[in-house]
Amino acid sequence: MQIRRIDLADVAIVGDLWAEMSRELQQTVAEFCALSPEASDHFLNYLGASLVTGAGFGFLAVADGEVGGFALGQVKTAQPPYPPVPFGYITALYVRPALRRQGMGRALLRSLGECFRQKGVQEMELHVHAGNPGALAFWTSLGFSPLGFRLGRVLPPTVLDW
Repeated sequence: MQIRRIDLADVAIVGDLWAEMSRELQQTVAEFCALSPEASDHFLNYLGASLVTGAGFGFLAVADGEVGGFALGQVKTAQPPYPPVPFGYITALYVRPALRRQGMGRALLRSLGECFRQKGVQEMELHVHAGNPGALAFWTSLGFSPLGFRLGRVLPPTVLDW
């Protein structure tokens, strides 16, 4: 397996992987993961801009000549009321189902972690959907723990239904 940095030439393949990840997530937690028809285009624009400006970075995992996964990250700064300390935000990490449980996700995370460390970051954060038990198990096995809870719901036809 090879882990390499994502560059502009990789935007289309990362976009394909992102679309796979999104379809998989929609099957798991459909209620909160409905995407607009333009979502893929928005993601490609975001990724390209992030790579050009240096606001984001990422890695691809290649095994036997096949791209099997990707990871994206960016350095953010905590907002008030917290001290303005930089932290690494894991924007996305995805491994194709047939290639899971072979160390690819961990290898991608190691690359992100090393890049964060080089940028002076000491902590990492990410969002994971509560209805995604596989992802929760993966992240907790790597020492990540809940920092809080983000709650959501679909609005009823009228607020009087509450």
